[in-house]
Amino acid sequence: MFKLPEEVVKTTEKFSKALTEFLEGRMNADRFKGVRVPWGIYSQRGGRAFMARIRIPAGVVTPQQLKALGECSLNYGDGVLHVTIRQDIQIHGVRIEDVGKIISYLKDFQLSPRGGGGNTVRNVTACPLAGICPKERFDVRGHAIALTEFLLQDINSYRLPRKYKIAFSGCERDCALATVTDLGFIAKRVDSVEGFSVYVGGGLGAKSMVGQLLEEFVSSKDIAYVAEAVKRVFFKYGERRDRHHARLRFLVERLGVEGFRNLYRKELEGLKRTTHIALRDICLRYPPDVEDDISVAGDSQFEAFKKYNVFSQKQGGYFAIGIRLPLGDIPAEDLIRLADIGERFSISEFRTSQAQNIYLCNVRADMVYPIYSELKAAGLARLYIDTILDPIVCRGATTCNLGLCNSKGLAEELVSNLEAADIDLDTLQGMTIKISGCPNACGHHPTGTIGLHGIVRRVGARPVPFYKILLGGKVMEGGTRLAEEVGLVPARNVPAVLKTFLTRLQGSLERYEGNVHDYLTHEGKHIMEKVLEEHSYVPPYEEDPSFYRDFGQEEDFSLVGRGPGECGAGILDMIEADLEEARAKLSLAEEKAHDTGLLKEILYLSARALLVVKGIDPKSPEEALEAFYREFIESGIVSPRFRDLKARFTTLRGGMGDFEYARALYEEVRSLYASMDSNFQFPTRERATEEVGALDLRGTPCPMNYVKAKLFLETLPTGSVVDILLDGGEPIANVPGSLEKDGHEIMAIEDLGGFYMVKVRKGMMEVKGDQNAT
Repeated sequence: MFKLPEEVVKTTEKFSKALTEFLEGRMNADRFKGVRVPWGIYSQRGGRAFMARIRIPAGVVTPQQLKALGECSLNYGDGVLHVTIRQDIQIHGVRIEDVGKIISYLKDFQLSPRGGGGNTVRNVTACPLAGICPKERFDVRGHAIALTEFLLQDINSYRLPRKYKIAFSGCERDCALATVTDLGFIAKRVDSVEGFSVYVGGGLGAKSMVGQLLEEFVSSKDIAYVAEAVKRVFFKYGERRDRHHARLRFLVERLGVEGFRNLYRKELEGLKRTTHIALRDICLRYPPDVEDDISVAGDSQFEAFKKYNVFSQKQGGYFAIGIRLPLGDIPAEDLIRLADIGERFSISEFRTSQAQNIYLCNVRADMVYPIYSELKAAGLARLYIDTILDPIVCRGATTCNLGLCNSKGLAEELVSNLEAADIDLDTLQGMTIKISGCPNACGHHPTGTIGLHGIVRRVGARPVPFYKILLGGKVMEGGTRLAEEVGLVPARNVPAVLKTFLTRLQGSLERYEGNVHDYLTHEGKHIMEKVLEEHSYVPPYEEDPSFYRDFGQEEDFSLVGRGPGECGAGILDMIEADLEEARAKLSLAEEKAHDTGLLKEILYLSARALLVVKGIDPKSPEEALEAFYREFIESGIVSPRFRDLKARFTTLRGGMGDFEYARALYEEVRSLYASMDSNFQFPTRERATEEVGALDLRGTPCPMNYVKAKLFLETLPTGSVVDILLDGGEPIANVPGSLEKDGHEIMAIEDLGGFYMVKVRKGMMEVKGDQNAT
């Protein structure tokens, strides 16, 4: 159904060439990273193996494609594939030498990882049962697939400020999560015309947001214009320097939905005036209705499977069969076996789901039981798909560079505990548990009825894995709401917490006529707070070291091996905790006449705070000071005035000089933390006085833009370089000239499409200019 655009096929050769250059040492690792990540090739934790994320547009995949993916995993990976929450399929444990072979092999099956990572248009998703769901308004598969083909042809789809995610839902139930996606389409019919309501600026992460209504209705023929117009606004006005705020939702937040809509309308009008966009008309086939139903007597196991894993299609006499993949994983041999079953029963279409499962579609009623028997023999007939025994979970610290906690290990332990408990799945129908290994929300925890995300807390001198607990997430057009944080709990106690909470919940739901969200709104949060309090205690290490170890790990918990990425929220928590404790002790030291013990703690906490980004977890003040000296002072990141830090620590006497020294180190580290970029890199002191970042004066009228630029430059050391962002027209015509008159050097002026970037070096002489010049 999906056809790889010729542009993607051609660029496959360019990737192969870059890979060869890297392997032969003619391209360095950083440069090659810039090539491979937009191709969906990610380094796994530890850096020795890689992951290839294969995009599956609309989640539609054939038996032949599943076989090809399984064979790649067997031949080039670790033999286990992973279905993601955006319907992709990932191949893990790949040697870098083999990624080119995977790309080359899969293109013959209309599969590719192109755009699977980096600042690109990501996989365009759709409802997992699109085209067969009885509740949908119409089939959205073709729209998602055709839009994918169109967007992948444009080079700018791979050069965006950050990732751009698009989803299509077939009705207001929003199974594709369109209301929490960068751009979401929800099917509508107006006067018999098929079209969509459009939402923009949704997204999940350390700061999640619900999308804003951009269009009440657009015709289906206009979806490519809408998606391209939004992309162009993002390309022109999106944040490229601060990666923590570079997603489309932050642009919508900064501009306001009306401001964004105005820019979007201009782009849309220009596109329609100058460009003809016609998406490929994809022929969708449906089985004819038949008068038949599933009729098998005497097999209680099949009856249970039918209850939880078999779903009626809108085509009479046909069904979809759900294959529950524990934690989204499936061994390659099982995937190939599943594809074989599909081929033997003439099943031409499978679907991947946002809940990390796979569906066989268009199964005739008389084939359901024979297929079940084959699945059972293959070990693929697991019950309870899309229930609380089927939690959604990211891969966490098992392979992810950003993962804090082993979310997969927790999920396995949780399911085991809940299976052994007296939990009534029918009473809790519709509830979801979603788990992320860090705040980045790759497990969609903000949308879970119960959401969890990993964090790190220190108990004494030791790091301990914890989870924040959130309640009440819900996705539905007009009713989407993000889960609210309730509290946190040691990772080791999470299974007991959820078991206790769910047991109490199911006993109370009758009062709310089974409405889980009403229960959570009125008393669920209070009950969870009590349960968390009951399970908050962390015993000393000597009493129970298991609390200091993550699930599935025998060694003590550590962040060693965690790598850089666009969001370091878990690590930031640890840094900020140390800095806050140091700040509090500074205040206390001032009150207690510069107590020597407090001053030593301030030096220790300040020195330790940033070591976590270097993968160093000191066990003593001496270790912390030695590592800080090596990593930050000798390297020129921290002022040389602290070269005597180790000696000063041992000779503290508690006078005013020692107090000021401790305060100066704290302030230096806090300032350094503020300058840390999203890859945990710091400017050296030489670079800090040279490059000071950007001053955004877009939207500031003349002459105030010049005044603000002048005043900002006055705060900088001579020779500092700053990028000033200006609107076109009068501002760009006048501000640079006025700054030159003040004695500053205009190094470059770059047209960024809709606005300009002026690179200015502060001059040694500051001549007063005419503020009315602009």
